[in-house]
Amino acid sequence: MPHSFLHIQEFLREIAEKNPRKLWKSVQKYLGPPIDTRAFCIREWLKGEMNLKKKGALEYFDPNDIWDWTEDDVENRAWYLATFVPPTLSYSENDTCLARELLVRYGDRKDVRDSFSANYSTEARIGSISEHYVDKKRYLLEFKKHETDKNVVKWIDEYIERLERDIERANIEEERRGF
Repeated sequence: MPHSFLHIQEFLREIAEKNPRKLWKSVQKYLGPPIDTRAFCIREWLKGEMNLKKKGALEYFDPNDIWDWTEDDVENRAWYLATFVPPTLSYSENDTCLARELLVRYGDRKDVRDSFSANYSTEARIGSISEHYVDKKRYLLEFKKHETDKNVVKWIDEYIERLERDIERANIEEERRGF
């Protein structure tokens, strides 16, 4: 990412912290459609850099504003939001987990589950890929023990099926390479 763009992101992050509602009104106009280069850059800024533990700007905005934007065009926005909502699942008394809430609200839609799965799979890792997948599976199984929403459980079940196939493929590949 160009150095100047990083400065722009930091500048926007400062504005988001100070006046999130006003900035959200501006940002939502450019998210798309069309999903062009500008919309892509905004989407990446909103998502953040999970591998660097850098909070996405989407988390600065009022979740109600995000849901209102989505509700204005569920068909085109719910799946799209799933591509840039921060791809973490958690429970917190104080904070809304946007990914979980997205699945609660729109996880009955296959396009949303598929888009979130792709988002959740976008990551960097070091070491054994099979161990990484096993760790992800373990985390999701633990998370599922406390989950009460049927849409979230459905997504977890589908994702675990995918992980099981990925684990099997990774084990075969690692064995071939003597890893």
